[in-house]
Amino acid sequence: MKCEIYGELLNGNGVKIRLSNVEYIDENIISDWKAILKHNGYTSVIQHEISSGFVTITCRPTGKIPLINITIILLGIVLILRFMHVV
Repeated sequence: MKCEIYGELLNGNGVKIRLSNVEYIDENIISDWKAILKHNGYTSVIQHEISSGFVTITCRPTGKIPLINITIILLGIVLILRFMHVV
């Protein structure tokens, strides 16, 4: 799986994260991602095209959050996916 910051929102108030090569996703994983983002101060909208292996996460901050937190969130998502894939 590849995880990258896909771009900044046009109004500068958030980012899009793109996950590619996603093999499996369900409502529990989406809920986990949303909980992680909410815990770090973001509201999120998650769109997925599992047939093509892409997930797009649109994050909008509920308050000011440093870029390091976005990096931690991305790493958390990758670890959750890897854990779910191993089990």
